[in-house]
Amino acid sequence: FEYVLAYDDYSSLPMNPHIYAYPVGDLRDEVEASFYPHVRRGSHVDAFKDASNEGRILLMVYPPPGPMAIETVRAYMVQSAQNDTLVYVGEGRGGANADNAFFDFLEGCTVEVEENTSSPRTVWVLQHLLDLAPFGHDKGFERMFVFRRTVQNASDGN
Repeated sequence: FEYVLAYDDYSSLPMNPHIYAYPVGDLRDEVEASFYPHVRRGSHVDAFKDASNEGRILLMVYPPPGPMAIETVRAYMVQSAQNDTLVYVGEGRGGANADNAFFDFLEGCTVEVEENTSSPRTVWVLQHLLDLAPFGHDKGFERMFVFRRTVQNASDGN
């Protein structure tokens, strides 16, 4: 049993081998071997195609701006009702990570389990918030957010 199932499509790898004056080989393989050797190549939703990944905690660290973060959370939710814990590491709303749609979704998630209004709905509840020390400088707005997914009846209110 692997506790960590890391996925990356390597599209945002910051090191471009073409900028070096000497041959460096495949930097993706070097990066993979130096950080965590078991990174699975795949998109942000590929992890949720395997049923053995159900019931795990979703850890998203510094997702890029754009829809990737919300697409990942939605795929996580659709895969299984057991997928109920999200750990997000990055800047908050208006920062360098994710986008407003992601934060809107977490703040007001009203995904209906069924069509009628009396059916249960999924909400994300912030369980923990931790300020993180900035990397090598005095500026930094990174935090770790731990959310728990709960289901409540629409009649329960907010």
